[in-house]
Formats: sequence, C-alpha cells, structure tokens
Amino acid sequence: MLHGYLSDKESFSYQINVFSRYMRVVAVDMTGFGKSVGMKTPYSLDDYVAEMGRVIDELGVKKVNVLAHSFGARVAVKLANKDARINKIIFTGAAGLKPRRGIKYILKKAAFNILKKFVDKSRLRSFYSPDYLALSGVMRESFIKIINEPLDEEYKK
Repeated sequence: MLHGYLSDKESFSYQINVFSRYMRVVAVDMTGFGKSVGMKTPYSLDDYVAEMGRVIDELGVKKVNVLAHSFGARVAVKLANKDARINKIIFTGAAGLKPRRGIKYILKKAAFNILKKFVDKSRLRSFYSPDYLALSGVMRESFIKIINEPLDEEYKK
C-alpha cells in the first residue's frame, strides 16, 4: 500500500484490517513520511520507485498487487512501468495526470508571474497550494520535483 503525500501507512488502517484477513498486506511509510527516516536530499519520483523496488526485493515475492493513493499512485505507475513484479494496481485519488486548466487558472498563473517580479513572495501565499505551504526544506524541494513530473505517458503504458 502506497500512501499520499503528507500522509503515511496509517491512512490505510481500515483497508489493512480488511485485506489482511485474505492476503498478506504490506504498508510502508515512504522516506520522509510517518515513522520513516527523514530525507537528507530532495527525493524525486525515481528515488521513491527505487525505494519501493527494494521493498519488493526484501519481500522476496514474484508478484505484488498495489493499492495506491494520490502521490502513491505516482510512484506505483512509474514502478509498474519498470518492474514486471507489479501484477495489479488499484488507484484511489490518483495523482500525476496533467489537469485540464480553465481560464481562471490561466489568469491566476499570469497574475502570479507578473506579481512575483514586483512583490515579495511571502505576500503571494494565496497563490500557493496548502500542501506546498505546509512543507519546508528538502520536503518542499522534493514536492516540487514530484509535482512537476507529468505522468500522462506513464499512465497510458
């Protein structure tokens, strides 16, 4: 089970309870989240994909099914395209597809790009997502790397 950003394996507690009655369940706290170790440098999606590949190695299994939420879906889709051991994926609130943007978004982005030349960024907080604002340091740098990688082609595969 792969959790969303700013979350951890505990977000799957209900699913763990149910699924563990029928199969082996493994839920992980990816680096930087939950009870995992903190990251020293910003992670990219490829770093998380490699990390989850190592988890599957440690499990010693030939095939795995993955339940992935939000950011976890970003990791799962890239992992599935690189690792034949991924059997099936259930996506919940999957992230990674470039959204279709309306005129409101386009105007807001244009306003931000103009204002940031003249106004201190601290005064432009309303333009940033709550997730971005909740982060700092390497976690914020990692978040930027991750959300700026569109996965439309990965999902098609």
